[in-house]
Amino acid sequence: MADQPITQQPGSSGADSSSASSTPAAGDGAGSGSPAELARRGIVRVSVDQFEVGGYRYTSLKDAIAQSDRASAPGLPS
Repeated sequence: MADQPITQQPGSSGADSSSASSTPAAGDGAGSGSPAELARRGIVRVSVDQFEVGGYRYTSLKDAIAQSDRASAPGLPS
């Protein structure tokens, strides 16, 4: 799976605005999300590093560095 940029509108709060939530919505059948329930269901929590450049988030450090290089290139607006 290729890394894709996770975009964020410039000037937003920077809070995670993904639709995934650690708190299940009422009636969705998701259960409590406790560590015991996750283990019972075979679900493993995985942390993901994100890199932010100019208001946009990237999951790939390589892509974030490339964007930083583009933004700081002489003669181009940043």
